[in-house]
Amino acid sequence: QQAYVDEVQRSIDAHPSQATLLKKYQQVPVFYWIDSMSRIANLTAVMDGALAQANNGSQQIVVQIIIYDVPDRDCSAAASNGEITCADAQCAAGIATYQTKYIDPIVSLISQSKYSKLTIVALIEPDS
Repeated sequence: QQAYVDEVQRSIDAHPSQATLLKKYQQVPVFYWIDSMSRIANLTAVMDGALAQANNGSQQIVVQIIIYDVPDRDCSAAASNGEITCADAQCAAGIATYQTKYIDPIVSLISQSKYSKLTIVALIEPDS
């Protein structure tokens, strides 16, 4: 993911004495965490960056994303509460919001035919 590579490069620029070590991290695969609905918009840049890599080389590109905005995630533990809440025991409204405003837009984006040459790994709610 180019944004990660760029972030590591800024660290290298700020800490040139650590450049050898930090450059190793530019090659480490990372997951893009989608922990709020607002981060879905950034997923386009992630996917387009991966597609550009795939189009410029012969290796398979894997896009790794974390789906992380389940209603009342972390059981209201206050560590990383989500933005979608359950108003009642059935959580009907929360689940509807999760489906229509979070999951559906992600699926719509990653299933576009232009991304068909990419392998997409989605880790769903790793600690909710």
